[in-house]
Amino acid sequence: RTPGVVFDPIGGPINSGTQGTVIGNEGDRVTDSANPGITLRGGRPQEVVYMVDGLSITDPILAGQATNLNHFTISEVQLITSGFNAEYGNALSGIVNYVTQEGGAKFAGRYQYSTDQLLGKDYDLGTNEHFLTLGGSMPGTNSKLNYYLSGNLYLTNDWGPRLHKLPHHDQQTYRTQGKLVYKFTPSVTMRAGGFYNRRQYERYDHSWLYNLNSFDVTLEKANQIWLGLTHNVSKSTFY
Repeated sequence: RTPGVVFDPIGGPINSGTQGTVIGNEGDRVTDSANPGITLRGGRPQEVVYMVDGLSITDPILAGQATNLNHFTISEVQLITSGFNAEYGNALSGIVNYVTQEGGAKFAGRYQYSTDQLLGKDYDLGTNEHFLTLGGSMPGTNSKLNYYLSGNLYLTNDWGPRLHKLPHHDQQTYRTQGKLVYKFTPSVTMRAGGFYNRRQYERYDHSWLYNLNSFDVTLEKANQIWLGLTHNVSKSTFY
């Protein structure tokens, strides 16, 4: 693990500071943003642009990463710290681009489940997490149309445990992502994809002890849909 970076794959609360979320497990996070940001080349966390498949997911108000991805969907993480073009607006110190998975010629799937219910009541926080991915080629397309689907469900009764379990500290996180790839020719490919994320959590504070009916609950939603066409040109190609 890299010093100064808190790995948090599904976006759990992280301790405030200059550390940032890339991908990892649920943990303490600042309450006003999914990602407080990472520091690159001595710049500020707000000077880094975050992207998924080339499209920005940077929070337009608070900066930093506005949402997180299920780590099963990530094929590659591109980190650019200098020499980037003007096409990357608002990027002063660096760019983080997540490239998502694509389906292959053969059908493949993966499921993962984790829980703390086996640890006994003293350590059981009601945490259950599911990951599911499906990918392959659409029948009847001669492997020209491939798909990749992924989902993540995270449920817990206390997302920031301390010495004692806290009441009203629940969290429910749902993440879905999909991608379609159609190859017209070996050099021309169309891609379409997107994601939908929903996260709801409570933030218990002792100041609300006698007024729990007005307790604070936070709901975060993020979604993205995109379509792109790629043409690998040769020396004999003209536009």
